[in-house]
Amino acid sequence: MERVRQTASPASPVPYAQYQLLPLIRCMSGMGRKASVGRTSAGGLSVSRPSPSSRSTRTDLPNRPDVNKDRPGPDGGEWRRNYGSAVPLPAGFRGPDSVLVLGGDRNDPNTYRLAGGKWNTEKPRAFGRTQDDTLLLPNGNLLTVNGAFDIRDYGNGPYNPNADLKYRQVELRDENGDWKLGPVQRLPRGYHSNGVVLPDGRVMITGDELQQLANDPDITDNNNGSIEIYEPAYLHQGSRPSLGLIFNPSVGYNEKITVSTSTPSEVTRAVLLAPTTATHSINTSQRHLELRIKSRSGNFLELQAPPTAAAAPPGHDMLFLLDEEGAPSKAGWVQLKPPAATATAAAAKVKPTGD
Repeated sequence: MERVRQTASPASPVPYAQYQLLPLIRCMSGMGRKASVGRTSAGGLSVSRPSPSSRSTRTDLPNRPDVNKDRPGPDGGEWRRNYGSAVPLPAGFRGPDSVLVLGGDRNDPNTYRLAGGKWNTEKPRAFGRTQDDTLLLPNGNLLTVNGAFDIRDYGNGPYNPNADLKYRQVELRDENGDWKLGPVQRLPRGYHSNGVVLPDGRVMITGDELQQLANDPDITDNNNGSIEIYEPAYLHQGSRPSLGLIFNPSVGYNEKITVSTSTPSEVTRAVLLAPTTATHSINTSQRHLELRIKSRSGNFLELQAPPTAAAAPPGHDMLFLLDEEGAPSKAGWVQLKPPAATATAAAAKVKPTGD
């Protein structure tokens, strides 16, 4: 059973943010490449990689299959994806090697995958939507929340806070790439909305401009700032694994991570999930990485940290233990330290200042 509940959180209205075209940077495994997906009329994308002289070079990639320069955009002007998502898809122990682009076009429910410099059209969602947020869950599945017909338009005309019901439905993608609709959010959330995966496996959904719409002199509306909590189905299918202590929460690449658990027989997987850094439907930090379980001894597990920074950049990540059904434990935090060579080089540049 899945459910969405609301937690009140009054907030003061803030002015509209200036409309911007925000590119999306994704770091994929293999040569530290970065794919930049921007909202452009051509749907263009480029890959940057370090050159021998340590200066980045750019290589243009083919346009996405959905690009049609002759087709007008949602507002009748130049075609573009209007606040859609791009998600690095899980690919095991070595980090993501492909990106799924979706949303941002109310007329296009398809999803598009970039892998090996080529685009493929993947399985579609139930309908197109813009201003939606797509998140990686601990079990590796995707969750789309929020969405609208257009900027400040929830399907019943501009500045009308009443939403078409479909834009309030969450949607989930399973390990086979199939999408299905889920529960309905209590409030419509589009422009300036956000979704965040919490360390306990739930999802916090917040934001939107209903606060601003309520202040429009032509609209009477009693909604104010709020938070909704989505509880995925994996929280309602029985007991969950338990994560106890993380004995070395700050580790280097390829080092061991020792953890305790009171449910060792239930643990079949361990994963790192990067925390959310999102704005305008763009989550620039999310990443899902499997960890190898190297050994078991009673209530202790020895895990292997990611092999390189290309698999998972340095920083803090949530560590989840999962059972065979994909139910996650509550997370603990692990810090991946910069590679030793980088740290040594940085230390060598520091000059003594004297006594």
